[in-house]
Amino acid sequence: MAAITKRKAAIIGCGVIGSGWADRFLRAGWDVAVFDPDPGAARHLDRGLAGVRATPPVLHLAATVAEAVQGADYIQESVPEHLDLKHQVLAQIQKAAPDTLVCSSGGFDPLALQQGAAHPARILVARPMRPVHLLPVVTLLPTPASDPSLVRAAMAILLGIGMVPVCFGEAKALSQPSDTAPLTLARMEVLPAWIDYNGHMTESRYLFACSETTDTFLRLIGADLGHVAKGFSYYTAETHIRHKGEARLGDCLTGALQILAADEKRLHVFVTITCADRTLATIEQMLLHVDMAAGRACTAPPHILQRLRPLAAAHAALPRPPDAGRQVGQPKG
Repeated sequence: MAAITKRKAAIIGCGVIGSGWADRFLRAGWDVAVFDPDPGAARHLDRGLAGVRATPPVLHLAATVAEAVQGADYIQESVPEHLDLKHQVLAQIQKAAPDTLVCSSGGFDPLALQQGAAHPARILVARPMRPVHLLPVVTLLPTPASDPSLVRAAMAILLGIGMVPVCFGEAKALSQPSDTAPLTLARMEVLPAWIDYNGHMTESRYLFACSETTDTFLRLIGADLGHVAKGFSYYTAETHIRHKGEARLGDCLTGALQILAADEKRLHVFVTITCADRTLATIEQMLLHVDMAAGRACTAPPHILQRLRPLAAAHAALPRPPDAGRQVGQPKG
């Protein structure tokens, strides 16, 4: 019989969030090493892990970051939400374990965390709901620098310990080449609260899945929260959803976007929501770039148009989706 290889998680920062992560990994059978520079932080472990200390997994209180991450298959950084402190800790982690996947509990934009990192492709933000040991949902936020294989590995690990990872990564981390296929921009799992009285995903969640896909695209072209803070944004002017399949609890959904047309003020997009090889819905939208103070459409700034135009040109060569331009009640064919 082949020997069972045990896996190890390193938790850096064992406050309330870090202890919740330790609890999750221990209960899933992983060995766990934790480190926190605050000697008092271990009290959270004493309160939260009493029920799992006697189980086969090993809980080790490490004296240094390097000791904690040695031999780890997964590293969760959960120190307090101070950017300088996080950068210092991540630098120590990457020096000691340069080839290991690192997830940060966040508190900052993923790009801010990756600035100055020795290996930015190996850092993801994994923002959990709290308390971690009770609420299983965690949001994965890759960036354009993120290694797509690490995104998939993180999702597999999190699923394996009973978490529900919802990935709203930046387009370059998840997408296919824009000149050969629509951009794959969002992945998410159907949660219990998304299910209606028929046992299927409720209709409002199809629009939610579309919004997550479109929002990721807007961040890709520079229409992000920084742009909104300046008083400008893209508003949805029109939406047409076609429901083509049923999603059930636990289904993994993918959102892809194709640009049908774009100019200085308007953005016409077509979103497809799929599960494996099944198309569940198509959503066609017209977006307008808006001056929020004036309350009217206006020309998008050069930095957005410079990113948008090459993508629109590439998508112009793609086949037009058969469902594009349909009206409510239009016969098939």
